Amino acid sequence: MGKTILIERDNGENITADLHQPDSGDRKGDAPLVIMACGFPKHQIKGPSLYNLMTDIIKNLGFTSLKFNYTGSASLQGSDTKFTLENAAHDLEAIFEWAEKNGYKKIAFIAEGLGASIIHMNLPENAVFSILCWPAFDLPYIRDTQFEAAKHQTELDKDGFYTSNDVLIGADLLEELQNTDLIPYLQEAHIPTLILHGAKDDIIPPTHLAVARKSLMAPRLVITSFDDGEHGLPHETHIKTSIHHITEFVEKYWNFAPDE
Repeated sequence: MGKTILIERDNGENITADLHQPDSGDRKGDAPLVIMACGFPKHQIKGPSLYNLMTDIIKNLGFTSLKFNYTGSASLQGSDTKFTLENAAHDLEAIFEWAEKNGYKKIAFIAEGLGASIIHMNLPENAVFSILCWPAFDLPYIRDTQFEAAKHQTELDKDGFYTSNDVLIGADLLEELQNTDLIPYLQEAHIPTLILHGAKDDIIPPTHLAVARKSLMAPRLVITSFDDGEHGLPHETHIKTSIHHITEFVEKYWNFAPDE
């Protein structure tokens, strides 16, 4: 079990996070803090899916991970703080400051879904690698297809938000998804990146990988796509193969120097 901590933002709000640390004898020296950036809505698959197992995988490799919840991501009231890309950026800024104060000189990322776009829009210079699980890189697709914005236009016009599966979707987030140009951020990527995806993912389809192949200018880019893989890669064979790829990737790049 991890240790629950609170990280205070500059506006006084608290970010809830779980800190998972390996035993002292298993920790790698000068290792990066691995920040886990979930998607929005948050990963919903229960049981032994790949993303749910990531904290244990990283811990077994000798690294500390921090798994956090975006402020506003669990809001059910229109008057509460809503989840936006801008608000998520402030969350990451506070987490980076916490990491520095606690002696972590380097940062690494594990992200799923929309979290992959969020970290690339806020990628710090001291980042050393990222592992992206079914990344959502086509932001208008998320707005129009996953969030079905047009279907809820009446509610948006009236209230400025609507709820879907108990998650509040605000008009400001939909506007960000429609108008944010992600490509310049992907072109400035400076860290080795491993992408894991399923070809039969019906929530974030593999068309998002086309964006990565064309525009993600990582110094090392490894894409593993499973022909029969579903969203979340829940099948045991995919998990085992992914763990093997993750282990090789992390051991190769955890001490990566961007200036190389």
